[in-house]
Amino acid sequence: MACAALTKTLEAHAGSVVPEVAGLEELSALMEASSPSTSPRFRPDQQINEDPPVDSRPFIMHPKHASIHNMYCEWHGISPFADPQGGVVGRNKTHGNKWRNEFNPNHYSRTSRIMKAVDHIISSDNLTLQNAVARLEPLYDRSGKSLSKMVELLVDEGLLTKGKLRGAKRKAKEPGIGVENI
Repeated sequence: MACAALTKTLEAHAGSVVPEVAGLEELSALMEASSPSTSPRFRPDQQINEDPPVDSRPFIMHPKHASIHNMYCEWHGISPFADPQGGVVGRNKTHGNKWRNEFNPNHYSRTSRIMKAVDHIISSDNLTLQNAVARLEPLYDRSGKSLSKMVELLVDEGLLTKGKLRGAKRKAKEPGIGVENI
């Protein structure tokens, strides 16, 4: 009964996506030929690794951190965000910017600027990491744990410089570059 229904389905789709098959024998031969065990890409002696090595897994930057300390730990690949390649800093040293093709560039850039502010406070004020983080935590709470608002607050506090305008914003601000002058 199932074979008859399959044959009718095949006949109904003749010439479309399903290839035309004259008989059940040809269908079973076609199915065997396309099975993974006889496929040229799969050999029975190959082992399938379900879990790739830790180093080959993609690095994921968390979108929202509970604290500046957690953000710092992820950036440097230390516990609780332990990373064998050293977090963002280690991967940048090893691979440049090629490893972060899948990241949202705004998220990376904002986190980078916040980490530069932490490093600046540590070096300029001769503070420990804990003291620098303690100094920035109230700002992070005031920002609502938003990276963009945190960067704005750091600029307002004088810990970061304001970025240069680029693209459409620059064109709108500079005379003679706007669309209306074309």
